[in-house]
Amino acid sequence: QPELSQTPPEIKADLLEIIQQALMNDTQLSCRYYSAHKNQFHNFTLNPLGLVQRAHTTYLIATAEPFDDIRQFVVHRFEEARLLASICYKPDGFNLQDYVESGAMQFGTHEKIQLEAWVSEGLARLLQEAPISEDMMLTAQEEGSRLTATVNDSWELKWWILSHAGSIQVGKPEQLRDEIVQRLKSALELQTPEI
Repeated sequence: QPELSQTPPEIKADLLEIIQQALMNDTQLSCRYYSAHKNQFHNFTLNPLGLVQRAHTTYLIATAEPFDDIRQFVVHRFEEARLLASICYKPDGFNLQDYVESGAMQFGTHEKIQLEAWVSEGLARLLQEAPISEDMMLTAQEEGSRLTATVNDSWELKWWILSHAGSIQVGKPEQLRDEIVQRLKSALELQTPEI
């Protein structure tokens, strides 16, 4: 699906080199990181596990001491980074390729949901060319098709639905349908000029 052309964020070359060195040496990193969500800086000791490029953004996959959960850190948000002599702790059985293929880079719960929706004829044709899941089914209906598919409950799914807002009507899960309706209402309120 087409993406809006955005200028890639600038990554400090010296910091990227330090991160890459830590990955090669299997050592920990001491970092100062900007959390855009909280609009503040945090100091972390990280166990780097791999680098992943996604569109214009590079992510460091790592765990942050003393926690074991695998997190994604946006590389251009690192303010400082230095190598530590301490050995990197890796979760048992962690494999970067498996991690990416599991859908973990799709922001959301990573839980599988059963999507049921009505789609327009035009969107149905696009889906026949590029299915959204291996078990996706399209059943012809009046002026469109019934779509069923097992998909990740992710931000990408919601963005995809919203990008086709005039061509898809979500039936199930009800929680997803309600969230889409609420987002569309909020968007409409933002676009409606005050009288």
